Amino acid sequence: MTRPRKADEQAAELTPTPRGRCVNVGCGRDLRAGWVNVDVEAIPGALRASITHLPFRDGALDYVLASHVLEHVPDVKRAIAELARILRTEATLEIRAPDYRHENAYTDLEHLHFFTPRSMDYFAEGSETYRHRYAPLFSRVRVKEVREHPGYPGQRLVRRVAPSVDRFLVRDGGAPAELRFYCVKR
Repeated sequence: MTRPRKADEQAAELTPTPRGRCVNVGCGRDLRAGWVNVDVEAIPGALRASITHLPFRDGALDYVLASHVLEHVPDVKRAIAELARILRTEATLEIRAPDYRHENAYTDLEHLHFFTPRSMDYFAEGSETYRHRYAPLFSRVRVKEVREHPGYPGQRLVRRVAPSVDRFLVRDGGAPAELRFYCVKR
């Protein structure tokens, strides 16, 4: 008899595991071992490049992570097109961005854009209703809403000390802290 799977196990199944040639765009201080780390700033151990002009051939990469960078970029459409350009077919672009419903999305004065769970629908195949003038870059997009973010003080403490309060806040309108988009190149 098989045991029922927990929600965490099911979510892990849907989350791609980075393999092959992986790039961490907008890495900042998050330098990942075994990855090519890229940032617009001069950071030791990282290539210096703009997210709209990356130094990779078309279709050269297997996995690209853009964590908390797109909300700072003036031309998001151009940046996403560049990230898709460097991915091979069926490769994954993982985008992490603050959820627009969370108060911390608005605390950084350098945030130029805000993301909703449907933001990447504009680039997904089969979403003509939402695309407008956007090219279909991805065959599918999956969104994961993350309620905890290590950069937001207090969240872990509330979870550890008063888990019932945390469940109450989440159930009664608490917003996710972060959205993770898993975009598969078409």
